Amino acid sequence: MDKIDLGFVLNSVNGELTKGSTGYTVNDVSTDSRKAAFGSLFIPLIGENHDAHKFLEQVYENGCRAIIVSDENWNQKMHQYGDMNIIKVENTLTALQDLAKAYLNSLNLKKISVTGSVGKTTTKDLLYSIIKRKYKTQRNIGNLNNDIGVPLTIFTFDSTMEVVIVEMGMGYDGHIDRLAEIVKPEVAIVTTIGSSHIEIHNSREGILKEKLKITKYFNKDNILVINETCDLLNMESIKKFTNGNFTVKTVGNDNSDFIVRNIKDLGTAGIKFNLIYSDDEYEINLPLLGAHNAINAALAIAASLEAGLSINEAVLGLSDLDMTRSRLEIKKTSKYMIIDDTYNASKESMCAALDSLKAIKGKRKIAILGDMYELGDSTMESHVKVGSYASEIGIDLLIAIGDYAVDIAEAARKHGNIGSIYYFKTKEEFYPLIKDLLKEDDIVLVKASRGMGLEQVVKNIENID
Repeated sequence: MDKIDLGFVLNSVNGELTKGSTGYTVNDVSTDSRKAAFGSLFIPLIGENHDAHKFLEQVYENGCRAIIVSDENWNQKMHQYGDMNIIKVENTLTALQDLAKAYLNSLNLKKISVTGSVGKTTTKDLLYSIIKRKYKTQRNIGNLNNDIGVPLTIFTFDSTMEVVIVEMGMGYDGHIDRLAEIVKPEVAIVTTIGSSHIEIHNSREGILKEKLKITKYFNKDNILVINETCDLLNMESIKKFTNGNFTVKTVGNDNSDFIVRNIKDLGTAGIKFNLIYSDDEYEINLPLLGAHNAINAALAIAASLEAGLSINEAVLGLSDLDMTRSRLEIKKTSKYMIIDDTYNASKESMCAALDSLKAIKGKRKIAILGDMYELGDSTMESHVKVGSYASEIGIDLLIAIGDYAVDIAEAARKHGNIGSIYYFKTKEEFYPLIKDLLKEDDIVLVKASRGMGLEQVVKNIENID
């Protein structure tokens, strides 16, 4: 982050300097009291069960000398510290977002955003892998893609950057438009419209409408890249839910700008496919699990061209991937091959991960599947679909874990094409039986929504001698 002074902060957040100097400079913005130190601006956030104002004295002890507060009592209390700089605002989350918006606007950067129900993190990582070869580039780290994570990501950017890639998730508030207002991307990708967050927007069309708000601040010079293999992403939808005052680049179908053909799943060796663009054809080898990632790679290539790369540079960039962990990540132990896909889950990504498991050559195919969250009224239907699909493709052992995952197990039993099926309400119930249920040389997929914490299952399997 570049240094900014409190005068800049004050103008950005519409606050009141109640103590200190507008000339005081900071080189870091933090919402984590453990990380706030000298040179930091600490912004205490207030949640349903948590108010970080209570850590203000702790951050002072850590060396932090600049804070934003919304609580008048804490504003007065922190005046006892003579060298503290204090800005008071109505809402600290709004202040965090407004400051991020102003700071990003002060940097001369090419801004690309990625959203979608499935594949946005992978597409972001693929795009980063391509663009970093030519430009100094930064992106969200991990899952910092919501109304707090996006601002915190922005504060990791600085004036040496040339291109930034910002993944946008809807989060629990379900709103992309605020993130679009903060970032104002010049290029955006929508990967697909699935069932994630359907409890907020009631239907896939409702999700589509919200995702397309990523274009809310677009103008005629801006570019939207869409995946036309998704039934809801098409020009008709664009016209229905946006102002349409921008250029659309399409990926996937035979009539798309970027055509994807001949996808071959090579198991642990990755995938291979052909990309046709501007009457030229390219054979692409992608060292990444999952045939569905051919479309994600094509989306990344399409967006990278709008950042100034040539098609040849973009294709070459896919040879050196820098991917987020726990996304179809292969981990080998002395006994097992583990496919760690514990980062998140939806009906669509679950089925895609099962396809990846099935495509790998090996002895037994094991699926350890947990609950999928934020599906609203479609929760049962989605878990039933996953269980049915696991049975349809014929894996050897299914282990379902969680409250909702019972429907995965029951649906798989009903279809009867799986060697063995076990259900556990909690992962702790499963741990004592891991050694008994798994056999040497098993290929084990572990996948669930992030809140299930199934990365602990992965660690337990890795620790088996």
